[in-house]
Amino acid sequence: MANGKPSSIRDLTRKLVGEWYRDGRGVTQSDTEAFYWLSKAANGEIPDAQFALGELYETGRGVAPNPTEAYVWYAIAAKAYGRFGDAKEALVRAGLDRVAGTMSPEERGKAQKRADNWRPAETITARGGASGITTSIFDAH
Repeated sequence: MANGKPSSIRDLTRKLVGEWYRDGRGVTQSDTEAFYWLSKAANGEIPDAQFALGELYETGRGVAPNPTEAYVWYAIAAKAYGRFGDAKEALVRAGLDRVAGTMSPEERGKAQKRADNWRPAETITARGGASGITTSIFDAH
């Protein structure tokens, strides 16, 4: 469930496909494909995909390493896991702590604000980063 609504089968499937590519289960391992599919699932409000996306940004698998983006996605996942009282929240908090240690207080504050204002996207970036299509929506309030 996401925000009290059942997660869509489509988004859960996207998460699974992303994990298959990340781990090379049944498909040729591809960090780029893993990032693509996990991004879609994360924007579909799947906490496990949000956490996995944070890991990809933290480690630079399938995308350039970016501690700020890792922090944002870990924080989004932490909020979701916290709502459900999920044991995975501790893993997400550990990820937050790791990337927070590489950021200035100002960077952490900006990243936390982005996470707090995150809203699921209606559209997802096409492979190759087609312009004009968003991967997520962050209110700039």
